[in-house]
Amino acid sequence: MRRKNRKPIASIENLPQFTTMNVIEGQAGLVKYSSLIFYSLTLDNILNIIVLLILAAVSIATLTGENGILTRANDAKEQTEIASVKEQAQLDIANWMAERLKNNENTTLDDSTIKSIIETANASNSNKYYKELQSDKIITPSGYEILYSELYTNGSGGNGGGTETGSLPSTAETSPFLPDGATPTNTDWNTGITIKDSNNNEWTWIVVPKSVTASATDDDQIRDALISYATDYRESYSDTWYSGCGLGEQEYPEKYSEMLQSIKANGGFYIGKYEVGSFDNPVTSSDNTRQAVIQQGAYPYNYVTCSQAEDLAEGLATGGKTSTLMFGIQWDLVLKYLEVNGDWDTTTNDASYYLKTNSGSWGNYRDVDFPVAEGNKYAIYSNYTLGEWADVLANYTKPSYSSSGKGVLLSTGATERNSKMNIYDLAGNVVEWTLEKSTVTDGPCVNRGGFYGNSGSSYPASIRSDGSTSVSYRDIGFRPALY
Repeated sequence: MRRKNRKPIASIENLPQFTTMNVIEGQAGLVKYSSLIFYSLTLDNILNIIVLLILAAVSIATLTGENGILTRANDAKEQTEIASVKEQAQLDIANWMAERLKNNENTTLDDSTIKSIIETANASNSNKYYKELQSDKIITPSGYEILYSELYTNGSGGNGGGTETGSLPSTAETSPFLPDGATPTNTDWNTGITIKDSNNNEWTWIVVPKSVTASATDDDQIRDALISYATDYRESYSDTWYSGCGLGEQEYPEKYSEMLQSIKANGGFYIGKYEVGSFDNPVTSSDNTRQAVIQQGAYPYNYVTCSQAEDLAEGLATGGKTSTLMFGIQWDLVLKYLEVNGDWDTTTNDASYYLKTNSGSWGNYRDVDFPVAEGNKYAIYSNYTLGEWADVLANYTKPSYSSSGKGVLLSTGATERNSKMNIYDLAGNVVEWTLEKSTVTDGPCVNRGGFYGNSGSSYPASIRSDGSTSVSYRDIGFRPALY
């Protein structure tokens, strides 16, 4: 500062004044000060400080307020952990429910039952997915609470003792819908719920316990819950669109979503009781002009591509419901349903053995023999050639063959031996197209179940095979789902 601009000390009297009380050696007195601070604070400086204080307050609120970043992060952590624990608890409940349904036992749920189910399912698990089980809730590892009442809804307990949907039985875990114009043909849970639609086509209900998807809130969560439930039958193939599957690129995810939501809402879906067939004369080359039916005693509808099969499956829709080929997850859910509910000889093997390892005891394969009743039809497969169809006469036994290139193709639903829970020929007879996509570039179309020229141990019901979009063959047919 230049000398001429300096103010004499006397001018300090003109500065803003303030008074304070000082205490010195026990004596208090008022002291007046001149404030150089007030002198230096211009209006601009004051405004700048005010703006900085406002910005600081906003920043603190953004981080720690009710909707702040830290608060939202903590909420997301809580929701993720709760969803994970709920999913695992629901799976424990679903497994318990499936076993009770199989044995025709009461399935009524309450808080004490839920607690017992989870405790029993995790008794030998040293790394439990929860911290504590209280009388009315689960405590998660981080201390969040999940009420047992959030994990279930209740109806009447037991298999056949529930409420009615139309004239079909219903339980807390599954509510078979009755399409417009359809009539029930079997209402016994122990043998498989079936209906006949207005076109006389027959459908079998596949139970997927509602508790499996109870905590799922969107398609991805429903899909993941179903995959977890049927995980023993999953492989690397996926339900993914590809050109030539029979559905458009936008249509595929729409149908997939519709299927998932229907399973969650109803606790299951229908599939054809029989492989799709036709009463029209059988063909020996590609042809999709025959009338498709889901009825006993028809010629299996072979010589169709996957795309043609999908078109025909859609044409079998009935009563305001949607019909397509089965998605891959649906086939896996059928296997899970049969594992839980099928009448299997478990003396030496568990139920999954008959689905994943050797399906010869309940399927039409070349290496097994069994009687076929009069009134059915058959065609002999020899030297890799399918012969003419003929009527089954009295006392006919389908022979067993040890070598490849041999077998016998039968009309749909030819014998009770090859059925479980009112589902016929899921194992063997003709292999069936699905909407699943393989990992094989030139063979994206997935078919399941093996055929009459395979062995039951090499091609069990769970088997996946692939084919190109143009494949149309004597041993490939299809079966639709209804949802």
